[in-house]
Amino acid sequence: MAARELISRVASYSWKGSFYQLADLAFLTANVPEGHRSEVVRRRTVDALLSLTGTPEASDLLHRCRAVATRNRDRIVLAHEEGISFLQHVVLLYGGEDGPIPVDSEIALWLAAVNDHLSYRDNRADLASDEQQLMANMLRYARFNNYPDVLRELVRSYLIFRDPPPHRPMEAIWQTLQSTAFPDIGFHDFFEAELGPLYILSTQLWGVPGSEYSAPKIDFRVFFSKTALSKDRVTSFLRTMSKSRTDLRDEIARELRQDGLPLAPFALRHSPFVEFDENVLVGASPGALLSQLRTGLWARYLSAAKQLDARSGATTWLSGFGYMVEYWCRRVALDAQNACASARVVLSKAAGSNDEVEDVVAMEGNVAILFSVKSRLMTEAIARGTASVENALGWLESFFFENKKDDHRGGAVRLVSSRIDKLRRGDFEVLGIDRSARVYPMIVTYDNFGLVDLHYQWLEKRSNAEGLLQQDGVGPLAVIRMEEFEDLLALLAQGKHVASLLGSRESMNQHRRLDQLIHEIGLRPERLPLFEKEMRALHQRIMDKLFGHRAGNR
Repeated sequence: MAARELISRVASYSWKGSFYQLADLAFLTANVPEGHRSEVVRRRTVDALLSLTGTPEASDLLHRCRAVATRNRDRIVLAHEEGISFLQHVVLLYGGEDGPIPVDSEIALWLAAVNDHLSYRDNRADLASDEQQLMANMLRYARFNNYPDVLRELVRSYLIFRDPPPHRPMEAIWQTLQSTAFPDIGFHDFFEAELGPLYILSTQLWGVPGSEYSAPKIDFRVFFSKTALSKDRVTSFLRTMSKSRTDLRDEIARELRQDGLPLAPFALRHSPFVEFDENVLVGASPGALLSQLRTGLWARYLSAAKQLDARSGATTWLSGFGYMVEYWCRRVALDAQNACASARVVLSKAAGSNDEVEDVVAMEGNVAILFSVKSRLMTEAIARGTASVENALGWLESFFFENKKDDHRGGAVRLVSSRIDKLRRGDFEVLGIDRSARVYPMIVTYDNFGLVDLHYQWLEKRSNAEGLLQQDGVGPLAVIRMEEFEDLLALLAQGKHVASLLGSRESMNQHRRLDQLIHEIGLRPERLPLFEKEMRALHQRIMDKLFGHRAGNR
């Protein structure tokens, strides 16, 4: 479907009705078992195509849609987060002030049509190859369709952002920094009585059929009568996370393609609630709210650090956050070590101390798994897909291969390769790591880069050219998210042979993502004791603040 036809169809329907239908589908897809493969989602999307009607001019298109839907009913995926989010931005831009509410078949048609427009790039200004464009596009795709272990995500964010690292200057300014970032309330109450409850609603209740809170909206006239939350505080907080249709439309309209569609829209990641009127807010999607948990807290601290010190506050925060993420990984590793009999964890006395082999090391026999932890976030232009391919790939080049400078320790691959050089010299034999050990280098990222086989081929080519990771006995590099790091440590704690899993990436699988292999093999590690303990306590405190005395019945 051409862009002008999609825009025309969207414009003939009520923007409020259209946005709400899309939001409801987003939460349903994220929160029901089996997600987009569930029967309830297929009935609302794929099956809905069979009931499409239209003008005689559209009969051929509709006939083909019905034929494809009938033949491929169990394989077609229409309800995915990026498509829904893109359409929500189109609705905010072009939806009518009045008009009917689109039925499921109309929404399904829009979802089928929008897939042709998600990978757009302005080729007038960018002559990159198809392979390079795909590498850059994948950095944007990684922002969508992530359905993590929601309670583990909650615990991780809470514990990372709660405490300062034991390093100056961050430790010295921590109380002032927190009071600036969370004025009048403090971090604990902000997380447990404001952000946490919204996250619980969006990931466990909204969109779930039969739930008392299935509608993904907050109506200030009735919401607080059903919860124990502070009306004034939560209302004020929600206002900072919401915008009117007019404001969002103006923001989206600043970056349009030639065909009139939004250029890699991201407005709802910053403002995950849309004001329908002065009393009603509608949530866009669980993914939009998840971004507030991961990067919204980070941004609050960064803003506070700049307020305290306009000259060097940002540098202080970024350095401190790096330590915060590393100490979280050390905490996970220690928790795994306490339950592990077949492997051991090697940690330095403190993050960055002279006895450090790598941020975290796991030893299985004579196999050393080196985890190098990185907290750097991708720039928004690259994450959105509005940066040029050259800039996107340049950012990857800097992250992985930048030369050491006075203000920078060097790229991630250079650093881990230098650690392996020391290991091969025997520098760590005093710690029980033999210089002949088989080594698997792992780069753990706080942000989700979404690397695929093309990126791994590029990493291999660049590493070969720079003479990095070329030592004997070194397995293929893996770039993993925090989730995969925690999964690997949980597998070790449960007595599983992670070295065998990593060995399966060698040869024909060396460019495969590790999470794909874990899924294919069927390894579903149980949560570490750390998560279970912290999760029960944190979840109960949030539920108590959300529902008060009724929380125990939910």
